Amino acid sequence: MRVKQAWCGAMMLAMAATPSAAQDPLSAIDWLDRQSLADDDLALAPNAARPSNAARPPGNGPSTKPAIAEPPVTRDARRPEITVRPLDEATSDAVGLLPSHVTGFPQSLWQGSDAARLSDLMIAQNVDGQPAMQSLLFALLLAEALPPAQSEGRFLMARVDRLIALGAVAQAAELLSQAHADEDRDLYARVLDLALLSGPGVSACEKLVEDPGMAPDLDTRVYCLAQGGQWDLALTTLETGRALGDITAARYSLLLAFLDPELASGLPTLPPSQRLTPLEYRLHEAIGEPVPTQRLPRAFATDDLTGDSGWKAQIEAGERLVRAGALAEQRLFAFYTLGRASASGGVWDRVQAVQSFETALQAWRCAGHGHDASGGLANDGGQRVGHRICQDICPAIGGSAAHRQCHGGLSTGRLAVAGL
Repeated sequence: MRVKQAWCGAMMLAMAATPSAAQDPLSAIDWLDRQSLADDDLALAPNAARPSNAARPPGNGPSTKPAIAEPPVTRDARRPEITVRPLDEATSDAVGLLPSHVTGFPQSLWQGSDAARLSDLMIAQNVDGQPAMQSLLFALLLAEALPPAQSEGRFLMARVDRLIALGAVAQAAELLSQAHADEDRDLYARVLDLALLSGPGVSACEKLVEDPGMAPDLDTRVYCLAQGGQWDLALTTLETGRALGDITAARYSLLLAFLDPELASGLPTLPPSQRLTPLEYRLHEAIGEPVPTQRLPRAFATDDLTGDSGWKAQIEAGERLVRAGALAEQRLFAFYTLGRASASGGVWDRVQAVQSFETALQAWRCAGHGHDASGGLANDGGQRVGHRICQDICPAIGGSAAHRQCHGGLSTGRLAVAGL
């Protein structure tokens, strides 16, 4: 037993005396082990910066990887939120009438902005009397571009409301037609308003007859039922809404006078409300009590462009919309030449000035001078007519800035009619 213990002690002493280098495993690529050790040390702190070669512990040797100074890609291991939609699906907020190659705006014009703040800024912009700013605002409102994040139709609604406030009813209606507004109740309410501003709105009411849930209120449903020929159902719906308190007394009187004048004969006649809606405007017109558009918001002036309210109202509506940039100047000048002025003063002086200028210009062209009016206006008395245009028409349409521009054109021998 003692011999065996002595032999074991000798073996342990021999192993302790053996050099430690002999215990390390051999490696064909010695520097690879050292580099792996350094990488394992850094892996313990993934957000820590890699030390430079000078800061490495002695014996590790130079690193084969360059130092990386960029921030980490992510702060945690959670999956980021990703919005997924089909590539061929167009969002309503992205629709527009002017593509990017026309406006010069990039497709990412609105991305990165807050939808609510953009909507507030668009509605708050005052560009009256500023033709250049009006053109820019219209280009922004009608631009086709990717919408801001999480707009959910609010951005399109703000654009449409701003167009309506400017009197651009046709542009707003076209914008909604491309957005499939018949699938959204709030957007379809704007479709109805625009249809009523342009006429009786029969085509827009067809959708409500088929789908009553799309009606913005019970008043509109009653009106559309009547437009669809369902007069008895409309009257029943009206009485039910009145009994339930869903229809106000003023609106009830208007709708009843529209549906059955005999039943409404005993009701008192109420004046138009201070904030007249397109539906109330059409109801007053239908019962023979039309409301003049001069004191109404700009969008109502569109109804006078047809000429049904008279030539004078048509010209005044055209001037009002041209000032806002919602109507082309050429259409206004066409209104000026539709007939002969029957009186003097006000709008009739502007009519006579334009017609006299047009006569002088045509005479100059017939004399063989082509379309260049330079120099010929003074010979035919057109210079005097031109000064009348600058004095009477330019301030009525474009304010003092247009007045100065008009006289500047006359001083050079030309009158930029289209730019008034």
